[in-house]
Amino acid sequence: MRKPVPGRPWLLGILAVVIGSFAASPPGHAASATPVEREEEHAASRLAVAGLVGSLQIERHEQPGIRLVLRGSAEAIGRVRREVRGDLLQLTAEAGPGGTTSVVSASNNTVIALGGRATLSIGSVTTSAGSAQEAEPPLELQVYVPAATPLAITGLVGDLSIEGVDGPVDLELISGRAQLDRVSGGSLAVVGGSHIEVAEATGDLRVAVRAAGDVVVAETALERLEVSVSGTGNVTVGGVAERATVQIAGLGNVAIDEVRERPEVTVAGIGRVEIGNW
Repeated sequence: MRKPVPGRPWLLGILAVVIGSFAASPPGHAASATPVEREEEHAASRLAVAGLVGSLQIERHEQPGIRLVLRGSAEAIGRVRREVRGDLLQLTAEAGPGGTTSVVSASNNTVIALGGRATLSIGSVTTSAGSAQEAEPPLELQVYVPAATPLAITGLVGDLSIEGVDGPVDLELISGRAQLDRVSGGSLAVVGGSHIEVAEATGDLRVAVRAAGDVVVAETALERLEVSVSGTGNVTVGGVAERATVQIAGLGNVAIDEVRERPEVTVAGIGRVEIGNW
């Protein structure tokens, strides 16, 4: 399901800030760039992922519990805290020691930043904040869950793919691209030029664009739809929603195929709302 992420002009601004910080950062100790793989199984029926920088792939399996496969440097894997709280598996990515920054490529053209000192990797070209600093390989996380597992993913920077899972999803994508087979209610939020694509959605769904980004939901059968655009962005929703609320503040475009009851629409700034049957 993954697709390459197109380049974006706003990446240049991030690069300028990061590269400008190289000169001010003293050389650090060499970091291990040798990728390793770690597999784990956890007795949990819900999954939450927070602050991950890298790629995340979630797939369905038929066994109970959640299986993890983590790939990357031993240091990067060690910074992903895994905790089981009741029936919830919480994965929390932490910044490196001393505020280390990693800037990596999730799909050759996506620039990712986290922390203090920086390592820059775009495609096959790598630059670092000192000759002793070695680039870490991008962190990859594969998760296997039962089909109806609720998912909560916040602060993700990178690429996301969810296949064969049809539970509720709460997703906040800071930078990158996400593709989901199915959402049974929940929320989708993009920030900073990100892009989310969903093949099918049911239940109650909230969609938010903050600053910039795009959300496309191809087919829906929704009880309630809430859409908000703050900044600039586009939201496209196919199918039918029984009820809908749309709010635009800034420059945004919202297109919805059909809403059964009269929708509530508020536009402040330059925005356009198109609802097929109204």
